[in-house]
Amino acid sequence: MTSKTVRTLPLPPAHAARLTLPDALRGFCLFGTLMANLLGSLPAFAMAGLLALTVASLWIGRAPVLRESIAHRRFWRYLLCVSLGIGLIATMRTDAAHAALLAWVAWVAFFAAAFVLLFQQAAWRRWLQKLAPTGRMALTNFLAQALLGLCLVHGTSLQLDLASLLLCGAAIFALQAMASCWWMARHNAGPVEWLGHSLVRGTRHSMRRPTVDAGRPAALREAA
Repeated sequence: MTSKTVRTLPLPPAHAARLTLPDALRGFCLFGTLMANLLGSLPAFAMAGLLALTVASLWIGRAPVLRESIAHRRFWRYLLCVSLGIGLIATMRTDAAHAALLAWVAWVAFFAAAFVLLFQQAAWRRWLQKLAPTGRMALTNFLAQALLGLCLVHGTSLQLDLASLLLCGAAIFALQAMASCWWMARHNAGPVEWLGHSLVRGTRHSMRRPTVDAGRPAALREAA
């Protein structure tokens, strides 16, 4: 027996990408939500809906259409075309009371389908998967965005133009993305996610991710 530690073999790239897709999609949706909120194009009813959708996405991410997105590529192409058509029609129907809600749902579905189809391409996946840590703590980041947006738009007397709002949104999300990468490299879940799991299960589980040495037998640590 050698003194080298037996390491777990890495997942194949395609399988790893399928597991990363739900988290990366949540990260992308967080960016869109932040920009829409800052620009004032997010309907008043959408905030509660997005909060519910963020919580539900923790279970939706286990759906086969996301975990096996390549096998369901036809579904995503169909959703892309249908949501685009509905979104264009609903956007032009400004006289209908339900048109705003229908247009908002359709465009969310369109951009989600476009993201999934792009994620299936290796060149795009290399960059889009960097959103996964942000999506893994989506609820924490969503609440932080809501608080920052409320303070920036309504809590100050600043009159920001379109370009300034776009820069502020990009800067806020970039800081969130970096903070999420740092946090998820050291912890198993975001603070709000950890609190929610603890309350649901009724037990306080460990938040900090165990180090490599902590999970190795003493004899192997000494041999290394």
